[in-house]
Amino acid sequence: MLSSVIATVIILGALSFLIIWTLETVESDRIKTTALIIYLFTFVFMIGNFLVEVARYAITN
Repeated sequence: MLSSVIATVIILGALSFLIIWTLETVESDRIKTTALIIYLFTFVFMIGNFLVEVARYAITN
């Protein structure tokens, strides 16, 4: 449980950094849009994973 939460937090931090970096440095709108869609999909997936892990922990303890 703890390792999964730590991994989720690290990935969410990296995704947040990549989103900000992409918005500031990428010139092409097509690349920017594609990258943001991929980042946001992963971001939502990781938030869902985090909530499932927390719920699983709450149920078992």
